[in-house]
Formats: sequence, structure tokens, C-alpha cells
Amino acid sequence: MALDGQAGTRLPDGLAPWRAGRRRGPRLRDTDSRGRNAFNRLLVLFAVAAIGFGGYEIWTVWDNRRTIDEACAGLVPAGQVMSLEHGGGRIEANSEHIDATAHRGVCRIYSTEAGEAWDGESGIRLFFEASVALEPEAEAEDVDHTYDPLLDENFHPYLDGPVGSGIPGRVTDSGVGVKLACRADGEPNEDGVRNVVARAVSSGDGHTPLTTGRQMSQRTRDQLARIAVATANRLGEELGCTQRLPEPSDRVPPVQGKLIKAGAAEGTCDWYARWNRGRHAPAMPDQVMETAVDPDVWQEKCGLALGGGRAHALWERWEKYEPDESGDGDSGDSGDAGRDDDLDAPTERAEMWASTQSWFGESAQHVRFDTADLDGAVPTAEPGKSGRAPKKAAWWASSVCDGQPAVHTLTLSHEYARALSADPMHALRLATLFRAYVEDVAKRRGCTRLNFPNAQDLALDRK
Repeated sequence: MALDGQAGTRLPDGLAPWRAGRRRGPRLRDTDSRGRNAFNRLLVLFAVAAIGFGGYEIWTVWDNRRTIDEACAGLVPAGQVMSLEHGGGRIEANSEHIDATAHRGVCRIYSTEAGEAWDGESGIRLFFEASVALEPEAEAEDVDHTYDPLLDENFHPYLDGPVGSGIPGRVTDSGVGVKLACRADGEPNEDGVRNVVARAVSSGDGHTPLTTGRQMSQRTRDQLARIAVATANRLGEELGCTQRLPEPSDRVPPVQGKLIKAGAAEGTCDWYARWNRGRHAPAMPDQVMETAVDPDVWQEKCGLALGGGRAHALWERWEKYEPDESGDGDSGDSGDAGRDDDLDAPTERAEMWASTQSWFGESAQHVRFDTADLDGAVPTAEPGKSGRAPKKAAWWASSVCDGQPAVHTLTLSHEYARALSADPMHALRLATLFRAYVEDVAKRRGCTRLNFPNAQDLALDRK
């Protein structure tokens, strides 16, 4: 038997010879391949777009960091700023910046996300600012103004509180400020730097911080505290300071904005709760606004206010009071003799108020009363002395705390001072009240060499 094509090979009868070649099958249409090609091209386009978008995002982050570093002299942690609320999108800075040579100034940072959040439209808007300063060349510390409200309910209805965690710092409704002592003994270093001051603020309306009557979120407050501490430590390192601030806690306490009954005070107004307990003094405040006590803060405050009923009753007594011609203070019939103008009935919450404040260390060297005397100069509360602000219901005492100067003030609202002037005995009550406050601070902070204003300074004018 022979295979086909091979000599001597013979196929069986009826079997056709096999021929090598390509097997033919049914022919397929190429529509599937065209679909696959279109899909692949689409994937390529998406990939190219993704690569381009990712590259733009990377460039934007890099440029945002560069903008913050340049405006803030490399002192402010850019990544933490960008992680703040409204810190996304494109970031810009204006011409204001921190002077890298003088180590002072302010930087303001704007973002498109902030513009969209506040305006509802695309744009760019302020969302963060930071500032640094060096003491002893510090900013002035203003005493509460007698014509200002104790509670500004439309803008900043809160008292600044302590940061805590052993950090000399203050929390506001919109920011955090801290101080770093350059040396452990509190003295200036060889370059004359005593303290490094750093602030980090979240802005809400593009002009002033959070003028919305609310305070910032816990997350923002914690983040700003970390930014302020990092900024102070970075600048301290540049200046050769030996000290560093510790990391703040994960939950920096919020500021307080509530008036409570005087008897419930347990913070910076605890002294008043004890002084007022069992005392029949219907003209004295029956409400307080306080913060936690913290030995590390450079300023603290206790706000005192008359409730609506007590304030109105005091106003009615003032309305009925008329000094006799001898001027001995006895009450007579109702009238306006001896008055330069009328006192309107109180209509606002905490309209009649008193404020006690204290400043410690370098800050005590820069306390001023927010008013001007006849020469146009701004009166100051001089450490080591005591007295009264010119033509205002505001007084100061002084002491020395831990070897550093301290200044303590008592301020009355214009309406409260006018109403109290109806009775000369109120001046004596104010003197004992102010002394109780200063002595409590001195006890808590180990202060000595207390200096109080005299009784004549505490007399109240009926003007």
C-alpha cells in the first residue's frame, strides 16, 4: 500500500488523496474588531486625560505650597493650612507677607474654595491668616472700652480662653495665639528676644475673622492650635531660642459665650461668687461670664453683668435720685437737677456691666485704655503704679508675679457707672470688689507688691 505522492504506495480504492493547505471556515464580519478599536481609543483618551489632570493636580499642590511658603516666610506649615476648611482649589496670597529678616508681620492666604463657599460663585477669598511678632516689641493690649458692649452678639460674643496643655496661649472664636519663651529663665536671648508670638486665624468673610456670631469647629480649632505652635517653634529655632512649645491636645477647649448666675462661677469669676455670697448688694452684678483658670495665659478676664430686672431697678433708682444743693448725697424728690444729660432705661442684655482683666509678663508693659486724653495721647496702665483712666470709669492696680510685672484693671460700662453714681456708697463697694479680685489673682499666681488706686480715684462722676 502506498501513500499518495510516495512511489510504490497505493491508496485504497475510493479514498481521495489528501492535500496540505489552509483550512477554510465560515467568514466572520469585522464589526466586532471595529468596536474593540473604538473602545481602545476611548480608553487611551481617558488615560491621557487622567495623566494630564493628575499632572495638573500635582502642579497645583506644589504651587499652593510655594505660595504659602513665600508669603509666610516658610514658618507656617503649608500642608496643614491646605487641610483647613476651605483650603482647597487654587491658593493665592496678597502683597502682605511675613518679613523673613525682621521676623514679624502677617500673611493672608486666599482660595477659590473659600470664594465658592461664601459667595456661591467661583472666585477667590481669604480663608487663613498667620502673624508673628517678637517681644519686647509687642502690640498694645487694650482694656475693655467703657462704651463697648460686654457681649457683642452680632460679631464676637465669646471670651478668649486658654489653649491648655501647658501652652501659653489664647483661643478666640476664630483663631489661636501662642507665646514661646526664648529662654527657660524668661530673660531675652543675646539678640534681645524675650518671647516669640504666633497666631493662626481662620477667616470667614474675607475681611475680619468669622464675624458670624459663631465659633469655629473643633477640627479647625485643633488644626489652628497645631499651626500656631509649629510656627512659633520654627521661628524660635531660627532665632536660636532654647525652648519649644509642646504639642496641643487633640481637643482644644472652645471659648465661652454664656452668662451664668454669679453663684455658679468656678473659673476666672470664682472670686466674685465668694465675694458676693451672702452680701445684700442689689446694685452689684448677679451674672458672670468667665473662662477656665490657666496659670500659663498672659491675659485673663472675668465679665460681670446685671440681669434685666436688676439693671432696670438700678436705673429707676437713678431716675428718682436728685442731690440736694448741699451736695451731701441725700436723696430728694424726682428731678433732673445736677445732671448733664439723661440715662436711658436699659434695653440690651448685659448693658450694665463690669469687667476685671489681668495681664502678665511682657504683656503688662503694653496695657492701654482705649480712649484719648485732652492732648490726644492714649493713657496706659503703668506697671508698679495704680490709678484711673482720664475721664473714664476704668481703674488699674499692679503687682509682681513670679518676678514679672502684672497689671489688673476694673472697667464699668458708661451706663453702669452713671447709674452707680447716684449713691456714693457704691464707690466703696467697688473698691472692695476690685481688691477682692486682685488679691485672688495674686493668691493663684503668687503675686506680691500689690498696688491699689486710692478711694478718691474710685469716686464716680454723675456724667
